Amino acid sequence: EALYKIADKIFDLEIHAEDTIREFLEQKQGHIRIDASESFGAYYLPSIVNPVSKDHPDIHISVNILPSDLVVKNVANLNNDIGFISFPIENEKTICREILEDQMVFVAPPSHPLVNKKRLTYTDLSGQFMIVHETGSFSYQVAKNFFKKHNVDIIVSLELSSNRAIKKAVEDGLGIALVSRNTALGHIQMKKLAVLPFPGPPITRKYYIVHHKDKYFSEVLKRLIEKVDQWALEYHRSLRYARQGHNL
Repeated sequence: EALYKIADKIFDLEIHAEDTIREFLEQKQGHIRIDASESFGAYYLPSIVNPVSKDHPDIHISVNILPSDLVVKNVANLNNDIGFISFPIENEKTICREILEDQMVFVAPPSHPLVNKKRLTYTDLSGQFMIVHETGSFSYQVAKNFFKKHNVDIIVSLELSSNRAIKKAVEDGLGIALVSRNTALGHIQMKKLAVLPFPGPPITRKYYIVHHKDKYFSEVLKRLIEKVDQWALEYHRSLRYARQGHNL
């Protein structure tokens, strides 16, 4: 076992050396490899990557949308530069830190009876048809824990693998769904979906940035991570402002 750990460490160091040499040879044309879970990669990452790409047109940024467990696997194997995932991890090869707290909301078609009910409680969800993320996903676990905490018995009408499919199913009247508010914001503004205004504290989930513990950080990568932190700070400020009743 000791020899295996030493061999594994040597392998990691060899890859780090290759990364360092590649960065040195490509000082004027950097390349950043990003893996991200669906929600973060599709709905948040463009706001971070696009300004960096415009400011640094010589930098090539590639983004892969993957399940969070595969993102972590790629990080541990040094097959990417950084990753964004939807749950915290403990892996001896990686460093993981929280960057974003995301608000979750229940959405329904505008014609749903609960939309116009004046006083909603979570017990109103009992017996409702619910559209959820596929079993095993972190979004599924968030919803499952919520229903258990509030003693809500739902009827799972569909399990789907993507946010887009879930929103479409809700639009078509197939049920209610618990989704990231930001991923549904456009549909809410166009009145294709309606938020069920439950009282009480908001339902939240968190996103994390993850990288190999021995990762070599090029100047290009450092600039991108600085942009991530700046964007997250601004996002949290806007979210607090919205919660005070100044926005949707």
